[in-house]
Amino acid sequence: MARLILITLSLLMVGCQASNEDIQNESNSNKQSSNNNPSPYLGSWPYNPDKEVINNPGFGSCPEANGCECDTSDTCPENSECTQLFRGKYCVPKVGSIIPRFKGIDQFGDIFDLYDLANQGKPILLEIGSASSKAGKYLSAWRSHVGNDATKQKWWKNKFNRVRHLIDNQDIYWVHIIHLDANKNSATGETARLWYEDYPHDNIIVLSDPEGKMKTWVRPTGLPCMLLVDDKMTLQVHTLRGIEDALDRLYDILN
Repeated sequence: MARLILITLSLLMVGCQASNEDIQNESNSNKQSSNNNPSPYLGSWPYNPDKEVINNPGFGSCPEANGCECDTSDTCPENSECTQLFRGKYCVPKVGSIIPRFKGIDQFGDIFDLYDLANQGKPILLEIGSASSKAGKYLSAWRSHVGNDATKQKWWKNKFNRVRHLIDNQDIYWVHIIHLDANKNSATGETARLWYEDYPHDNIIVLSDPEGKMKTWVRPTGLPCMLLVDDKMTLQVHTLRGIEDALDRLYDILN
């Protein structure tokens, strides 16, 4: 009888393991379902073989680049404007701008190309943040089903709940770009790995931005700061802080 019980338990464990592998394989397959190109990434992120045809504006350099100080919009890049912020006037991108071709080290150690998300038929949320931001930690914990402290904050709104279902169902892409680690030093690949370890979600791409390229281009005044981008890499929502504007527009598009 004891031997029979052991055999039964062993079969159950094998079955559960196979089931979990099937779920993971299905998840990875769904990530690549928008095209027939195999992913070169350990995270099974999408791959776009036609990304070279996108008109990459680049990040540029001061004084004629987004994130640079300015007096008038004449010195700002095309489709950008000189905007008064807390500490001066800076060039910031306007809706309709093309996102520069950013590459960062993801949570698995791969160098991920943001343009691989182009032409996949899904909206893209870009979260600009740092590993020391308390609000960013709350948001990541909530979206990863780790904790619900975010829902107790003054900035929380119930309409935010929908986006977690969109992430879980792979209806959108969410890219979290971190420029500073927990000690406010430049982020590294280890920063992305540790963030994923604390706030795991197989459908969220976590990238390190040690030079702060995306943070400078966006010029946020508060973190987290969220942008909405379409699958042509065109900016749909630019904001200086918070997530509400991007999510409102996302819901409008999906409705």
